[in-house]
Amino acid sequence: MITVFGIRHHGPGSSLSLLESLSDYQPDCVLVEAPAEANTQLSFLANKEIEPPIALLVYDEKNPEKAAYLPFANFSPEWQAFQYSIQNDIRIHCIDLPMSNQMALSDQDDLLSANANEAAIAKDPLGYLAHLRGYQDSEQWWNDTFEESQRGATIFPAIIQLISTIRKETNRTESRETLIREAYMRKQIRTFMKEGYQRIAVVCGAWHAPILENTLQYKMNADNKILRGLPKIKVKATWIPWSYERLSKLSGYGAGVLSPAWYELLFSFPDTPETTWMSKASILLRKEGFASSPAHSTEAIRLAQTLATMRDKRIPGLSELEEAALVVFCNGEKTRMKTIRRQLIIGNKVGSIPPKLTSLPIQKNFLKLIKSTRLTKYWEATGKYWLKANKANPRGGLDLRNANDRLKSHFLHQLNILNVHWGKVMDKSGLEKGSFKEFWQLEWDPLFIIRIIESGKWGNTVYNAALSKTIEEANNSTRLSEVVTLMDNALKAGLEAAIHPLVDKMTDLLAETEDCLILMESLPVFVNILEYGDVRKTDLLAVEHYVSQIVPRICIELPGYCHYLDAEESKKVQTQITRNNTALKILENEAFLSKWEKTLSLLADVEFITPEAKGIASRLLFDQNKSSLETTAKRMSLALSIGNNPPHIARWLDGFLDGSGLLLIHFPPLWNLIDQWISQVPTDAFLPILPLLRRTFAKFSDRERSKMMKLASTPGLQSKTGEEDEQIQRSDDFSPYEQTVIPTMRKILGA
Repeated sequence: MITVFGIRHHGPGSSLSLLESLSDYQPDCVLVEAPAEANTQLSFLANKEIEPPIALLVYDEKNPEKAAYLPFANFSPEWQAFQYSIQNDIRIHCIDLPMSNQMALSDQDDLLSANANEAAIAKDPLGYLAHLRGYQDSEQWWNDTFEESQRGATIFPAIIQLISTIRKETNRTESRETLIREAYMRKQIRTFMKEGYQRIAVVCGAWHAPILENTLQYKMNADNKILRGLPKIKVKATWIPWSYERLSKLSGYGAGVLSPAWYELLFSFPDTPETTWMSKASILLRKEGFASSPAHSTEAIRLAQTLATMRDKRIPGLSELEEAALVVFCNGEKTRMKTIRRQLIIGNKVGSIPPKLTSLPIQKNFLKLIKSTRLTKYWEATGKYWLKANKANPRGGLDLRNANDRLKSHFLHQLNILNVHWGKVMDKSGLEKGSFKEFWQLEWDPLFIIRIIESGKWGNTVYNAALSKTIEEANNSTRLSEVVTLMDNALKAGLEAAIHPLVDKMTDLLAETEDCLILMESLPVFVNILEYGDVRKTDLLAVEHYVSQIVPRICIELPGYCHYLDAEESKKVQTQITRNNTALKILENEAFLSKWEKTLSLLADVEFITPEAKGIASRLLFDQNKSSLETTAKRMSLALSIGNNPPHIARWLDGFLDGSGLLLIHFPPLWNLIDQWISQVPTDAFLPILPLLRRTFAKFSDRERSKMMKLASTPGLQSKTGEEDEQIQRSDDFSPYEQTVIPTMRKILGA
């Protein structure tokens, strides 16, 4: 005798009804619709340290990237069937088609074949029925009809009758996948009947229930014919932690649910789901600082119950609770509902698997590395922590000259490559300086262990996974800037084996790259790598060779690139000229510096160069004593001449004054040139360029702007240069100056 229980995967009402039915039926064998590979893993479920949600991971041994995840939550009927059987010492077996066959079949085009001309009811019968009942999707209809309306054991015959009618009357063409799986499950049921079990309970998806209930009506030979010659691959299976976020449909999981946290509450508090949910919502909002009291909860529950009555529902469902909470707790403000949805509808629960049950190589390697790098106390610790912090040094910091600290740095950078952002490198601003220091802030997220497991498709160790992922991303990249970033990350992570493949890829892209700006973006990154290379004990000969190739190209191509650029591109060039200038000074290569000086001179003096580039080049030459004050004043005078339009002049000034307010304060001839230009600009031409000028001067410190305002406010004001005072020569006509220049400078400086 067999009894089939058609359930909804992850349905809390199905679970409650199933437990009641199993208790009444008292089976001597329980068969569950789950891949046969799960049978080797069922014994682990007796371990009380396992905390759902968890998932059965089945993966291709030769190609770990090809994997299937089958999650179970505490409210999942299959999970409850497992637990019921274990607790009552009842034979349990998984009867679905092995994933070794399903994965091998997945590449066949006709696996999901169906009749494209079928009517809507045949294509999606449950969706069609839901639409007739006024629902937009079948899940919400199923929830209201079967999950949130608890009907106990009587629900299963009704489900079988419903699905049986649909499958017979709609003339639906089932997919080849469904036919194969059902044939395999029928074969498994016959096997257990032959073994002498008298009370067999079959727990399966509702769609399969009427077919499996009529197993004996199908010929064994016909099923064997369907199953004959199925392809097969070698797979492995293991349990892994899962999360409600991943279980949610938002994660892309095909058999997911919209509201895992709500389903958990339905299962755990079947008699008072609306009261419990609303109380939790009230407490949650109160913690977030919103007004919420027991009176609010009572009012919201009454409103939800009223809505349910109006919609002919026995109890309020999630939609009624949400609407009531929005009105009563949130005053109609949907932004407040985000917190409720995140915590009480989707949920942030993450399952756990004892380390001794871990079987994936990368997971074992990861846990081993946490111990060897002495990061155990930070793992699974809530909150933010500075790595190696103590009372004397509250922000900690790694010393990359130390082998153990360097190992920590490499490990955390490797995790970042694998999108496990446990650690974040903090800016050194305000912290101890030095290329050998690295400051990390750690913040654990329960999803990290899942991402580690998923990274197993790249390799069996954290190092190998990070290495393989980096090289593959580089091989698939067509942009030099992307590969440069990969190189920077790889070196920080100690992936020395990636250096030569990445340099080879960059060399190939370098030959194809005609965009000088991309070359300029890469140079500071590589100089930074070379600067810190000795500290990280990295072989950087390949990087040095690459730098020797791109510096001459930048120097040759930059002047031509800077012709007729728009304002946005010009600003990018201005930034990169400054960064490249700093990078080349760090290298201290005389040949490079000589080429760069000639390039800056061309930028400063050649006609038709974009004004930002001309301005910053003039400034840098003056800063580095490569041009005199007289030459610089001449360049400024030409740039500020009446023949140039005001926007062009403003852009030149933006380049020239980039980060150098003291230049004007300490060199009066340059200040006077700007002073004279401002006094000559017509008002109608000045207003359009005022925002750009204000942005330029806003970069200066408050002290610098204060000194500039003093210079602008009083003609003949003394300007200090070192220990000496130098008279600033201005017109004696104070009144026009006071009427034009001072108000103008106030506008520019924001005074």
